[in-house]
Amino acid sequence: MSHQKRRKPAAKNKPQLNNDPRALVTGIIFFLVEVIVISGAYSPFRLPKMALALGGLALVIGGWSTFRLWRGRLSVPASPLVAALVALPALQALSAVWAQVPDLALRQAFVSIIWVGAALWLSSFDPEERRRVLLWGVWGAVASGVILLGQLSNVDEIGVRGVASGDRLGLTGLAGNPSDLAMAGLLFLPLLLPGVLAKPRKWIRWLLPAFLVLTAMLTQALTGLAAIGLMGLGCIILMRSKKAWVLALALAVVAVLAISTGPLRSRIQVEWTQLQKGNWYNLLSAREDGWTAALTMIENSPILGVGAGQYSREFYPARTTWLTNDKSVGKRGELATHFEWAHNDPLQLTSELGLVGVFWMVFFVLALARSGPLKDPVIVLASLAWTPFLLLHYPTHLAIGLIPAVLLLAERLHPAPRVPVLSRRPTIRRAVAVVVGAIAVTVCVTQITDLRLDRWRGQTEALLSVAEKAPLPLRRQIIQKIETEAGARILHSKSSAPWLWRIIGRGRLLIGVPEEAEAAFRRSAALEPHEEAEMGLGLSLASQGRTAEAVYYLTRACRVNPTLISFIAQDSLRESVRMNVHRTTTRTSSPGQK
Repeated sequence: MSHQKRRKPAAKNKPQLNNDPRALVTGIIFFLVEVIVISGAYSPFRLPKMALALGGLALVIGGWSTFRLWRGRLSVPASPLVAALVALPALQALSAVWAQVPDLALRQAFVSIIWVGAALWLSSFDPEERRRVLLWGVWGAVASGVILLGQLSNVDEIGVRGVASGDRLGLTGLAGNPSDLAMAGLLFLPLLLPGVLAKPRKWIRWLLPAFLVLTAMLTQALTGLAAIGLMGLGCIILMRSKKAWVLALALAVVAVLAISTGPLRSRIQVEWTQLQKGNWYNLLSAREDGWTAALTMIENSPILGVGAGQYSREFYPARTTWLTNDKSVGKRGELATHFEWAHNDPLQLTSELGLVGVFWMVFFVLALARSGPLKDPVIVLASLAWTPFLLLHYPTHLAIGLIPAVLLLAERLHPAPRVPVLSRRPTIRRAVAVVVGAIAVTVCVTQITDLRLDRWRGQTEALLSVAEKAPLPLRRQIIQKIETEAGARILHSKSSAPWLWRIIGRGRLLIGVPEEAEAAFRRSAALEPHEEAEMGLGLSLASQGRTAEAVYYLTRACRVNPTLISFIAQDSLRESVRMNVHRTTTRTSSPGQK
């Protein structure tokens, strides 16, 4: 009995873990986002991840917010950082007034609202709950790293089946792009490392960060290497000890040995050769295309920008304008031409929102600085980790980049005082609750539709490849099926109409009806300026014997990407286009002009 009496107080004093189901659900969503791949889809990695994140977060956060609003128990943190976060989707929605395609601006605003809502949602979690959510995401990135190691080890059973690999050692992991995979792991480190640095002698705490760093190094992504170097320097400064410098020196020696004997050696040698030749275009992996297009947009619309979500739509005309004004020719060495993002998030935001976007970025940075101590290790390491990716990649447009971002923002928002939302206005509050719930359901349905459309697009691309080699009767059957399905989808998805018309145009070219193909490509170009539409239009005109018009459109497309010249089958036409492309001292005249 005496022993039992001594045990009871210990049991009472034992801390109770708060197993909040919200943390478990959010963690599972983040894990699934990191690992989801849809084989056979047109965009098997990025779109599924974003769709799952948007749909899942909208459903969970929208449902919880609807319930809390209805009961009058919803509260949000009150701080300048919240005002800065809410201001972004408001500005993006406002830009629909002057954007060429208002729907794209509104869609981008809704995407931002969901991610801002995720930051506010996570800020209501206890620190331990947020850490569990963080670990779910980290283990998702680790799973992708394991797949990467399997690919490097030539273990077929561990690879991603049905998905074409990239050109850098055939790497995909579960992120698709090696730079995406490096980013997925390294942007988690600022949230992991402070706890490790607090107790550096517990070596087991270093295993997760070490594996994420190893994965990033194996991807051979130079942005990842830059982030690793900057964070390593930050850790040394934060630890403030001689042992840290000794450890850093030892790690540097190991890194040099790994680079000199591993696959990174050849990549760095190639980049060093490019640097010696002054070939900045190849050194920066053709990022000049995206940057110059963004600069052209800023020059044309410096105050308000071209509108949120418009960068991809405006890329082709902006890049063409830059090349014309510069009297130069593009240097792409691959068939893929179009830039969906600028590979520099601050530059892209400026191109879309102009000077207003610059003011917002300043406001956001100041609000983030005021939300807590600047010497906080999380902020120091996050600033170092994010800088290379923000300047050379596009983490704010990818779900695997936005997940660590909202976790970081939630940590800074957590200490802020919370204020109730519409607690004294029950009628308005319940009306808003219904609207929030309806929006959440609509977002989920939209994301499911996008996933189905992307899967169809991937299957259709495969069918078009089959049709190219099929006998004419079978080819006509395949193209008729594709055109029927594409036409039905145009009626239900106006935002997808530009590329759907391009698919229809390609099919019509394959079955030898260039007049109808011309009509399809013209409709696509009218909806969205795109080099694929102009290239198809030029080929359609050439098939009709309208050579002068064909040369004009083919020259415009091939000037942005000279590699496209190889698609021109007629020798004389190909030579005419090649001569026009490299005639950079004068503008290419439009059809019928001298």
